[in-house]
Parts: sequence; C-alpha cells; structure tokens
Amino acid sequence: MTATLPALAPRRAHNALYQVHYPAMLVDYFESRPLGLRMIDAGQGDTARAVCSEVPTFQGFSRVIGVSPTVMCDWDKRHSAWSEARARCKAIQEDWFSNALVSGIGNPTGAIFVAKNMLGWADKQTVETVTRAEDSESTIAMKRALEFATPDQLAALSTLVAAMLANAPAVSIE
Repeated sequence: MTATLPALAPRRAHNALYQVHYPAMLVDYFESRPLGLRMIDAGQGDTARAVCSEVPTFQGFSRVIGVSPTVMCDWDKRHSAWSEARARCKAIQEDWFSNALVSGIGNPTGAIFVAKNMLGWADKQTVETVTRAEDSESTIAMKRALEFATPDQLAALSTLVAAMLANAPAVSIE
C-alpha cells in the first residue's frame, strides 16, 4: 500500500510579497522613531535616569509587514526604490545610534557591539606597506620597455639621466 502525502500549498515568491508602497512605509517607520529621551524616576530617592525611545530596526519593520528580514534583503537586488529606501533608513539608524551614544545612553560595551555589528563600524587600523623600488609596478614596466630599446636609445636615455642627476640636489642613498 502506498501512502500519499498531502499537497503542499505553493510558496509565494519573494517578489510576490513586495508592494510598491513598502519603501515609503519603511522610511516612515524609521523617521517616526526619533531619539527621544524621557526621564524615569527610579523611586525611593534613587536618581532618575534617561531612557531612549524604541530603536528603529529592519527586523521591527519586517514584523509590521509580515515578512522575514531575509526576504527584505532579497528585495534590495530586485527593487531599486526599496534599495534606496533601505540605504536611507540605514543612515537614519546610524544617526539615531550616534546621537544616543553621544548622549551617553546605554553602556559602552553594548554601544560598541551595536556600532560594530549593526552599523558596520570598525576600529580604524592603519597598515603601511613598504616595497623595494625594484619591485614596484612602474619599475617592472620600465624594465620591460628597456628590453626592446636600441643601443642608440639607451645611450640617449643615459645622457638624459646624467643631465638630470647633475642638476638635482645631492642626495645620500644608503
């Protein structure tokens, strides 16, 4: 006896979930959550503390429209209006967090975590690369060009370099 499986409902494509008014809704969602500070009285003589308003997130908006954040990321590739709105909202979100951090809201460790993981901030690192002149691209290209030079061309180049060196200030090379 063969068992039959129930028919599965067809999945709607990510594109079918997209609606043209979503980009405007996304921007409205982010702009409606300005950094607002309100004081909360801790009670019993404790010091009041500042608390910020709800953080605007893409996950929060995905719950509003009933799709997963992954689906919204896929829309970036297919819908330029959505991609532009998302970029604008990332800037709003970064501004929101920057203002919150400058205001001293939250703890520093949490702020660093948010800045690095949500905003893509990173510690600045400077890397200095030193190469030898004989390994540089321009030196290699010059050597290749000189391989095909005639003896007369090499002599003229040698005379030109000697004249340039005669007029150059003295430089010590160690």
